[in-house]
Amino acid sequence: MHFVSGQNLLHYRLVEKIAEGGMGRVWKATDTHLDRDVAVKFLVEDFEADPQWLARFIHEAKTVAALNHPNIVTIYAIEEFEGHRFLVMELVRGSTLDRMVPEDGMPLPRFFELALAIVDAVCAAHGRGVTHRDLKPRNIMVDEEGRLKVLDFGMARSSQSASAIPTDSDTPTEPILPAGRVEGTLPYMSPEQVRGEPSDPRSDLFSLGVVLYEMATGRRPFVGDTTAEVIASILRDEPPSAAEIRPELPPRLARILARALQKDAARRFQTALDLRRELEQLRQEVAAGGAASAIRSVAVLPLEDFSGDPDQAFFSDGMTEVLINNLARIGALKVISRTSVMQYKGLQKPLAETASELGVDAVVEGSVLRAGDRVRIVVRLIDAARDRLLWADIYERDLVDVLALQSEVARTIAERIEVELTPQEDAHIARAGRPIDPAVHEAYLKGRYFWHKRTTEGVRQGLRYFEQAAQLDPSYAPAHAGIADSYIVDGGRYLDVPPKVAYARAGVAALEAVKLDDSLAEAHTSLAAVRTDYEWDWRGADQEYRRALELNPNYATAHSWYAEQLSRMGRHDEAITEARRALELDPVSIFSSMLVAWILYFARHYDEAIQQASRTLELDPDYATALRILGWACEETGRYDEAIAAHKRACALTAYKPNFAAQLGRAYALAGRTTEARQVLADLTKASVESYVSAFDIAIIHTALGEVETALDWLERAFEERSDHLPYIRVNPRLDPLREQPRFRTLLQRMGLEMDPTSEPTPQHRA
Repeated sequence: MHFVSGQNLLHYRLVEKIAEGGMGRVWKATDTHLDRDVAVKFLVEDFEADPQWLARFIHEAKTVAALNHPNIVTIYAIEEFEGHRFLVMELVRGSTLDRMVPEDGMPLPRFFELALAIVDAVCAAHGRGVTHRDLKPRNIMVDEEGRLKVLDFGMARSSQSASAIPTDSDTPTEPILPAGRVEGTLPYMSPEQVRGEPSDPRSDLFSLGVVLYEMATGRRPFVGDTTAEVIASILRDEPPSAAEIRPELPPRLARILARALQKDAARRFQTALDLRRELEQLRQEVAAGGAASAIRSVAVLPLEDFSGDPDQAFFSDGMTEVLINNLARIGALKVISRTSVMQYKGLQKPLAETASELGVDAVVEGSVLRAGDRVRIVVRLIDAARDRLLWADIYERDLVDVLALQSEVARTIAERIEVELTPQEDAHIARAGRPIDPAVHEAYLKGRYFWHKRTTEGVRQGLRYFEQAAQLDPSYAPAHAGIADSYIVDGGRYLDVPPKVAYARAGVAALEAVKLDDSLAEAHTSLAAVRTDYEWDWRGADQEYRRALELNPNYATAHSWYAEQLSRMGRHDEAITEARRALELDPVSIFSSMLVAWILYFARHYDEAIQQASRTLELDPDYATALRILGWACEETGRYDEAIAAHKRACALTAYKPNFAAQLGRAYALAGRTTEARQVLADLTKASVESYVSAFDIAIIHTALGEVETALDWLERAFEERSDHLPYIRVNPRLDPLREQPRFRTLLQRMGLEMDPTSEPTPQHRA
């Protein structure tokens, strides 16, 4: 039907057309009965003629009409004129939000005023089961009196609705994706919308995060010159921190926006109310001049052992680790890992200095006293910057309830620093607090105590205690995860078993742990390591690492191992990000520092790898693995003498372990010192008679000597034995001379790695 100004539809007189999109037209009209201006919206003829679209249009209009919120445009009526249905809505006179955002972002008071109004509207909609699905600045208006209204719920879906009606495409620069099935407007769509997957209210929270980011900084977080580039940015890119773009913004606001923009919906705010609470709390802090000084990062210092018995050190260390793990489940809180905090055991340092070194706002300290079947824990929470006691308490329980005690402490700390637990986080912490047989718990704590030593005897003794705990209680998932970790660490070398055997045993234990407790991040991390190192199931490994980090976003080991997984896939930027996140959570750990150098090497950032390896060696000059990476990077930059010196020192520190000796052999070969390289080969062959020597280590020396076919023979042997270095085959610079060989490409294919480095790997059938 063709409409013209002055035309009457029932008691509505059309005045002028004010908007037109792909599926709808909006007119300003006068309600002659009530003598007021209104907005009238029609579906265009093609969609109006489809009964299914019309039914959806009416159903969703009724749903939104029931919202009745001051920040949501009001729908007055659904009318019909000569067979045409149309909506009659509140006419909002004012400006859309996209015209109100300055190039450098809004002043903070104005930002909070409008941001909270938008979130209030979303809270109201979600509370009635309505998801907007097209939040963007052009669907948000501020009227002439300064009141904000969220418009155009044309794509909204209620929880009772099985399908939805797409929105108007109101501008060619922000297209709706084709086919009418992927709903939303670029670049405000969530990753799940872009992929055409089912979405829930958390999709609105992502779109809302994009809007708030733009309001705060004046920029959109995801950009591109074409539709494809914007889509890729939404799916792949991590936008700059809002505080980097606009340094005067509170760091907490930057963290809030970053959480809203998490690509994984499970890592975002889980409800609009969660987001609103964070923004309101921050607004109050800013209004008070920052006096509240929100605490969003914590280090749990080693709990002091008051037993007086050196043999009880495992118990106080274990209690420290359990408390760290419980707090680490809280996504809004940064929690420093065990490895870093344990380096402060027994040290008498000012708390402000310790907090500064660890990069945290607050520290938790205290003591443990175990006497018979009772345990007593004293806990203090201290604002380190102000040296101010925030909270302290004493807990005493039977040993059977010690895990419940730790869960209670974690919850109380979260309350005291005003961190809101999501329902999932609260449930996971509660589950971790179930009663436990003291003998099982003691065996497990001893297992972790020795496993953390990362020495041959430590790992072996840790495995014995994990197995003891599992025998005492086969249903105790952490014990099985500990068994898996014992076989995984260093590819089974500590236990003197080939990787093929080690990872097979680890896989059995990890699967059992996940089966017993799907909420255990350690179990998913162990299973992920088996998936990638042994099974070469790259997609399965990726899923398990994501699950682990969803359950425990502060688990430094998961970030570290996931960084390695991403590196092997050639996803180097993501790998570097994960490695740096692990270092942030484990800031004084030599392993985490070394890992960054490791990832930089495989990303072929050799100069940066040398710098990072050197920084690691400043922490520990005798760290052989850092020396190995230093040698690798020096080789790639032609600094052979420095490489040989680094490898020689690493060999001396490890009593010429085969995997270190092989690196020296390769450096000799590259430097043209063929005789010495062949002597290393001979030594490795001799050593293989009595202990495991990786076929991969033999292969790299033959590669450096230019013996291509022999190198490929050894690589194929490494494939059969599941060498733990083989998963890096696609990105390893040491194998570059072999890449054009058909046998090498066949190996890649058999491992599921023959693909474009930017694509997601798919495991192939393996003989």
